[in-house]
Amino acid sequence: MSDTTVVKLSRPIKDGDGKEIAELTLREPLVGDLIKAEKFQGKIAYTTAMMASVTGLTIPVLEKLRASDFNKCDRAMGGLMGNFRDQDGDEAQS
Repeated sequence: MSDTTVVKLSRPIKDGDGKEIAELTLREPLVGDLIKAEKFQGKIAYTTAMMASVTGLTIPVLEKLRASDFNKCDRAMGGLMGNFRDQDGDEAQS
C-alpha cells in the first residue's frame, strides 16, 4: 500500500496566495492527525480537519472544494487508513 494518493479535482481551487490547485496529494494519516481532528465536531468538520493535516492545506482552502471532490478525497483518505468501501459506499472487508 502506498503512503500517498493523488486525487484529481473536477475543478481547481485556489490557495491563500491565489495559486490554482488541480489535484490534492493525501498522505497516510498518523495518530497525531486523528487526535487533532477530534477537536472538531461533526463528520464534515472532522474530515476537513483530517484533510488539512494530510494535505498541508488550510481548512479555509479546503472549504472551497466541491462536494463531489470532497467525497473523492474522503474515500481516498479512508483507503490510506485501511478502510475500503464498495461501490455503494458501504465498508467492505479487506
